[in-house]
Amino acid sequence: MAESFKGDQINVVRKREPEVLNIVLSRIISDALSLTGKPSDETVAFIGRTIKESYWYFRLGELARVIQKGIKGYYGNVPSGVNPILFWCKVYDEGEREQYCVSQNLVHKESYEKAHEELIREENRQEMKRVKTEMKKIRAVNRAKENLNLLSE
Repeated sequence: MAESFKGDQINVVRKREPEVLNIVLSRIISDALSLTGKPSDETVAFIGRTIKESYWYFRLGELARVIQKGIKGYYGNVPSGVNPILFWCKVYDEGEREQYCVSQNLVHKESYEKAHEELIREENRQEMKRVKTEMKKIRAVNRAKENLNLLSE
């Protein structure tokens, strides 16, 4: 189910379909925590609330990826007494996510610059057409004046 919203930020899904978000988060959280035993409904609800409040800008696919990496030990050992999912989110947010956002901003910047360059080229083409048209008109007027001058001589 998370796949259908993987590109949307948690906050966007929360506003658009809050019940769906609750179901998706509960499922993701329960699946992750079930590796160490069945989590209580209160624990799942607490983690879901915390994610919605503290990591609302994560995309659902991003959250699922963070949890998968956390389960595989990518973020190191979870300190005793700390919820693993919230720990993984914090570690990811403070490091890897920042790098990811910078790289995405660069991609968008390059894309914007290319589009902007094309727009400027198109504006220049249009301006050149306008200038050529004006020049043709000026030449036609000048030829007409020359012809009138020849006739009047």
